Amino acid sequence: MPTQQTSSTNPTPKFILSPFVLALLLCLFAGCAAQQSSNDAATSTSQQTTVAAPNTEPATPNSTAQNTSPPTSQTTASTTPQLPGITFDLQNKRILIEAEVCWKESDVCDWLELLACNPGTRDYESLFTTEALPSHVHLALLSLGLTPGSPQTIVQDPQTKKWQTIPPTGPILRIQIQFTDPDSAQTVTLSPSAFAKSRHTNKPFHTDTFLFTGSAFAQNLHGQEQYMADQSGNVISLVNFGDDLLSAPNAASSNEDHQQWIPSDALPPLGTPATIIISLPTDQSQSAQ
Repeated sequence: MPTQQTSSTNPTPKFILSPFVLALLLCLFAGCAAQQSSNDAATSTSQQTTVAAPNTEPATPNSTAQNTSPPTSQTTASTTPQLPGITFDLQNKRILIEAEVCWKESDVCDWLELLACNPGTRDYESLFTTEALPSHVHLALLSLGLTPGSPQTIVQDPQTKKWQTIPPTGPILRIQIQFTDPDSAQTVTLSPSAFAKSRHTNKPFHTDTFLFTGSAFAQNLHGQEQYMADQSGNVISLVNFGDDLLSAPNAASSNEDHQQWIPSDALPPLGTPATIIISLPTDQSQSAQ
């Protein structure tokens, strides 16, 4: 599908994350991670002499009257930070994203261009949807100590006037999908390549690792700075749109993918809950591209 452009007709995002707020929130989560070890040590010492009383204080929900404040993290008893639809597993250097299968054949689109997107955006060409905002996923990846690269861009040479494609860059991440098999009731963990295949060759999707390209900020017609992936709903891309948060390396652009990717038989039924697990690669030599 063609790259979606930001315009004044796009729906207002649930949350607009500016670079200043992004840096501020990063500091918040970095502090939370730094306190985790000391809090755990204190808890261990306390449990040697007494049983800790349960936390009966209810969590204070964020105000929904106005979407003008930055997101506030909610923490569990083990000080694991959370954002809507996202759990930070800082100890294991990974994040967990709540999702569900959304793919169903339609007259609009019979091919795939995304692994995951936000509901009501590109569900028709995605395998999974998640309520987790792309800007929140970006923040969660920053908490793992990662620095984003940049999405694919197309630039014009000032001398030759020819257009050139600049490939996406960024740290390499491993992605897995976990769900309960509806037939066996067993927990299954598979890589993205298990769910998508080429309609032309029947071969599986070419990679199970993705680049943290980090999308980009841009101003709308009202001069408001917006996180582009929040506008498009792109969370994990199989092809390059130019506003990608997470992009497959060596993938074609959305205008040149030949509509080749389709779901495989391994995809569970529509509506099946799933967890998208994003972690650092086992081989640390692949930590950046």
